[in-house]
Amino acid sequence: MKKRLTILVLILILIIPQINLAASKSKQEDNFEVELREGPIRDQNIFVPTKNGVQRATYEEALTIEELEKKSLDQLTSAYLLGDYDTGTILEAKDIDTVRAMASTSKLVSIYLVFDAIKAGKISLEDKVTMDAASAAIKGSNFDAKAGEVYTVKELIEAALVVSANDAINALAIHVAGNVDNFVQMMNEKCQALGLKNAIMINPHGLTKYAGEEEALYNRMSAREMFELARHLIKDYPQILDYTSMACINRPDRDYIGYSTNPALGIIEGVDGLKTGYTNAAGRCMIATGINKNSKSPMRIIGITLGCKNDWARYVAVKKIVEKGFKEYVLEDMADPKKALKEIEIPDGRPQKIGAYPDRAVKIIKRADDKVEVSYKIDENLTYPIKRGQSLGKAIYYKNGKEIQVVDLIAKEEVKEPFLLQKIQILIRNIFRDIKNDKKETQEKEVLEK
Repeated sequence: MKKRLTILVLILILIIPQINLAASKSKQEDNFEVELREGPIRDQNIFVPTKNGVQRATYEEALTIEELEKKSLDQLTSAYLLGDYDTGTILEAKDIDTVRAMASTSKLVSIYLVFDAIKAGKISLEDKVTMDAASAAIKGSNFDAKAGEVYTVKELIEAALVVSANDAINALAIHVAGNVDNFVQMMNEKCQALGLKNAIMINPHGLTKYAGEEEALYNRMSAREMFELARHLIKDYPQILDYTSMACINRPDRDYIGYSTNPALGIIEGVDGLKTGYTNAAGRCMIATGINKNSKSPMRIIGITLGCKNDWARYVAVKKIVEKGFKEYVLEDMADPKKALKEIEIPDGRPQKIGAYPDRAVKIIKRADDKVEVSYKIDENLTYPIKRGQSLGKAIYYKNGKEIQVVDLIAKEEVKEPFLLQKIQILIRNIFRDIKNDKKETQEKEVLEK
């Protein structure tokens, strides 16, 4: 009996830990299932920007957006601007001349200089850049680069524009100019060359520099100047859009994946750039751009929102201003220098009819209900000889009855004097015309006398 009891105790000693282990494992699995169920449930019918890219919204996110969409752009921002890239026309705006902190949107100035250096042949996209310790230590949005790691210029441009990497843009600044101070001087010179008179740059990335307890230094310019900066940059280096339209950077070799900071990318069709920013001094800001493909002529707009209080407010503000630009405005090609606007008669000339061509393209931005008209003012007593490029008159464009543009009309072919035989024919024709006119006048006079 004693022996049997001993065996039973031994069996229990062996079995009980296994039971506890199984129970523990089961409990862990149950907890895992609970954690899964307690994670964000993304089941709403709208897509939103998240730290992991564009996804369906959670119920709470959808409610937040719904409430923010009830607010106006005036309420969501401290300043905003909607403008046309091609013509430079500012369509809608609020407080665009106040000079403000611009946070990481100032990376556009830095990237401008990088592209300038590539164009000048000073550096190339395939140059190898060793990440320095100072750049790697910069806080804020980063590429998680470590000191001593080597990247190409192209990889650092991607990081600076897609994930707003401060370490990447600082390393590029040193590669271009030798040190940060030289690069900042170049930034300020570039701003002045572009006519951005209020712009002040203190670093390549846009982070606030605290000089004391009360003094804060930061990159700054007005919303109007940000608009001009974006226009110049896209015009000079349209390849920037190849970078800013990237949804993410995926580097499996580094176990790194970073998604674009642009909240409108992948959500609003046509959006392909440009740059976000955030500091306490600047609030959440954004310079967005995209092409309205539904316009009669493809129309690139630039929408700027500044001083938003949080990420969702910025997202809604950007969405409002971009969609407003796409829905309410169209760009129409009214005149093309390669196409004659009007045919003009040149009596007795050779030839006797020529086309009147605009000396430049005319594009007009209009709302759907705007009425655009054109009138022509042709120079009086036009006669041969006429030279190529000679002015023939003007085309005047009106929108809703208000004059908005005047374009010169020019000749693109010569009008010469007629040949001798033509001159004789013209002389005979004129003689018979005069005889006919004299006879008609005589008959009319006789009728009056009777």
